[in-house]
Amino acid sequence: VVFVLTSGMRILLVVVILISATNVIPQYTEEEKKSQAFPDYMRCDACKAIAHEIRGDLGKWQPTPGQYYTTRAGRRKLKMSAVLDRIHEVCHPVPYNGLGNYAVKQGESDRVTLVGPGLPENEKIAGLTRSEKRWPLMLGVRCRELVGEAGEEEVAEAAMVEDPSHPSLFEVLCEQDCKKRSRGEL
Repeated sequence: VVFVLTSGMRILLVVVILISATNVIPQYTEEEKKSQAFPDYMRCDACKAIAHEIRGDLGKWQPTPGQYYTTRAGRRKLKMSAVLDRIHEVCHPVPYNGLGNYAVKQGESDRVTLVGPGLPENEKIAGLTRSEKRWPLMLGVRCRELVGEAGEEEVAEAAMVEDPSHPSLFEVLCEQDCKKRSRGEL
């Protein structure tokens, strides 16, 4: 069989070859394929994404009047239960919203990297992004674990208070996972 290629077809063929040579489709390790939890090396990025989404959601949230109470001093404050409800909503991802906006990308290494709005440094990695339901679902599971481990009230307070003397949301949620990574334990 002989194929005759026009100049336009040759250009398209060259472009397809170049794209496939430069972009790597993410390939999963056995751990990544079978596990319902994030591999240890991805936990810091997962935590950063979760902290980003909790913070972002609470930042654009418009509480209803019933979600406030009045202190004895006459100040209006948000009910802790309302804040916790919002955090729980973030931890249950919806496609293309919040934690549903995260996927994986594989660059030069044999490991996949989590990418999404809360991880701008990872967006610079060359490669194809692979979106699947499992990554947002795993983020949701990890979000619930982190909130439970850190304590709901501590997470809510860290997410709402912008006082430098209080621990940040990142410090409350991610300190353990990211310390291990910075020490090279992962």
